[in-house]
Amino acid sequence: MLPLILFFVILLAYWWWKQYRLNLTEPPSFPGAWPIIGHIHLILGDDLYLWRTVNEMVDTSFMMGGVGSAFIGPRTVYDVIGDSDRDIEKQDLSQLVYLEAVLKESMRVYTIVPIIARKLDKNVKLKRCTLKAGRTCFMFLFGIHRHPVWGPDADQFKPERWLDPSTLPDTPNAFTGFGVGRRMCIGK
Repeated sequence: MLPLILFFVILLAYWWWKQYRLNLTEPPSFPGAWPIIGHIHLILGDDLYLWRTVNEMVDTSFMMGGVGSAFIGPRTVYDVIGDSDRDIEKQDLSQLVYLEAVLKESMRVYTIVPIIARKLDKNVKLKRCTLKAGRTCFMFLFGIHRHPVWGPDADQFKPERWLDPSTLPDTPNAFTGFGVGRRMCIGK
């Protein structure tokens, strides 16, 4: 099945290249370009973007294999799909609660992008100062994910914290694994 899908993806890419004479070093800009196509183009063409994706997969695999309690995560996948050779379907995702907790915790402990920048479109009032519109604001996501609101064990990999909502921080932006705002990762 995979070779057939790969063949059609290559055929579609060739057709787009012939149809629109795409420059393969830049994301597509033809009329009606789908954002997801540009995103896939980034994964295939940008080494840094590919590195971030692979890095998250490796970090999650490392944490699942190296930490005793997280090792039961893949077992839950087996419990859901059993011995069948089928793919995981959308209705299966609601049953994979522990696996979701492992993925979120690995993104919290090993933040993919440790710092993000945003240009402010309006003044932002903080406790002791005001950030003026037009300025660039940097957010240290690595520090946000290690903040004391995560508890005294904020530096430890502990997926169980995601299973009990009372142990999670009250603020919704305490977890920024996918970024924040309008430019949040579409993979969320």
